[in-house]
Amino acid sequence: LRRYRSTFIVAAAIPASILVTFTAMYFINARYEILSLNVISLMGLMLGIGMLVDNAVVVLENILRLRRQGMEAGQAAIQGSREVAVAVTAATLTTAIVFLPLLFIGGGGAQTEMRELGLVIAVALLSSLVISLSFIPLLAARFLKNDTVPQIGILDALERKYGHMLGWILNHRFSVL
Repeated sequence: LRRYRSTFIVAAAIPASILVTFTAMYFINARYEILSLNVISLMGLMLGIGMLVDNAVVVLENILRLRRQGMEAGQAAIQGSREVAVAVTAATLTTAIVFLPLLFIGGGGAQTEMRELGLVIAVALLSSLVISLSFIPLLAARFLKNDTVPQIGILDALERKYGHMLGWILNHRFSVL
């Protein structure tokens, strides 16, 4: 993302997502008494954090793209997060759905721990989705108002070269095939 403020915005989303996940775990445990804070639940939280960073970067990059096009910061935050909301939601839900069958494992011992793992991962992924679609645009609108994207020579040259190469490939599909 080529700037410190963007990096700090993504970094600030991590503790916010962890806080939301722990809060959800507390209320789930208070209601159903099926969660405890142990190594398994912390491992599930650790796995969910990786997806949080992905979601946050996708949303922030789209907001920055709109800012580069000259859009005002608040409007770029709203429209940028709205444009990628379906894609980020679909990506997050497809990952969460993989772990949801673990919730229906019966029995005791290891099965109970697997149920906790699935539940914590699902909650962490859903909290990362909420944070990336609400907290990231808020911070981007507040802290990226007057920033300009620094030009880094070699990265910009590679991006231009890649764009030209990709355009040529798409225009000459049969030759490339």
